Amino acid sequence: MRRILLLSSIIVIVVLVITITRKGGGGESPLSVPESEEWMGVYLKGKKIGYSYTRIGSSEGGYEIENRIKWDLYVMGMRQTINAYVLAHTDSSFILKDFYLDFQSPGDHKRLKGRFSTTEFELKLATNGGWRTEKRKIARPPILPDALERILLREGLKPGHKFKISFFDPITQAIQEVEGEVKGKERISYQGGWLDATRIDVTVAGMLSKIYLDENNQVIKQETSYGMVMIREDRAQALKEISPEEAMDIIYLFRVKTESVIHNPREVRYLTLEVKNLDTAGLDLEDDVQKILKTKPLTVEIDLRESLPKHPPQIPIKRFKEDLKPTVYIQSDDPMVLKKAKEIAG
Repeated sequence: MRRILLLSSIIVIVVLVITITRKGGGGESPLSVPESEEWMGVYLKGKKIGYSYTRIGSSEGGYEIENRIKWDLYVMGMRQTINAYVLAHTDSSFILKDFYLDFQSPGDHKRLKGRFSTTEFELKLATNGGWRTEKRKIARPPILPDALERILLREGLKPGHKFKISFFDPITQAIQEVEGEVKGKERISYQGGWLDATRIDVTVAGMLSKIYLDENNQVIKQETSYGMVMIREDRAQALKEISPEEAMDIIYLFRVKTESVIHNPREVRYLTLEVKNLDTAGLDLEDDVQKILKTKPLTVEIDLRESLPKHPPQIPIKRFKEDLKPTVYIQSDDPMVLKKAKEIAG
């Protein structure tokens, strides 16, 4: 599960297959966007691991946006293939009306539908041959990321201009803060040459991405702080053969190196770690075996000496009643689940 969440988070940060909600009041004026398609090659430490394809076309009263990605990479020594497909419809200001997501990664195949009104978001998840529905309240309908550079253009790409955005991720259905700043012109390497581009820095979950726009204000390159790069290419280049075995195992990009060697790590049952220079915002660092002892500096205790909790919960469990209510993912009211639970309980 953690491996799947890691892959999902990386997709959110790099590809931004997400929806974003711009803070502030009032309506948004229509954005003029020509019909277009865009291919991006995805590279990790200089080695190709996949591509992203985006098409923007006209639809009734707005736009239809299609996005496909395919990544092929190594995670913890295992080859992983990730495919995601998003089809969305917006109004003329890129305010999202509905979307469909098909996301496939090792051990997970997720199909979602979403529909937005002024104050409500209806989410549907495909399961057991049907669709489970959940409704959530929202402050306002979201805006797709494809409009980000156009929103900034409307406000002016002036160096030093800062912005803050909240985005909604269809893959995890989570909302996170995005902070950014227009840095100005910068000379970058691109397609074997050099190009003057406008740089915009975007920070998501403590991770920095640099987005570069060409003279036509189109995204041509995106770099992350951990060595992943997206480059605008033609279709043939983007679909060029992928060689993930030549790229670094992605888990090594996120590991925290220790100052000393831990001998026979698989035999260690108890460990205390002090971690420095780590942004823990949005991170869930505690579970059954890992606890935070203090935050300044961050000190974590990992205890594997007991496989069972000291005080097992009493049946029936009342403490987590709210958390156990049925959702699109916790299908505790499904007839098959209820039947099996009664069989187990006797």
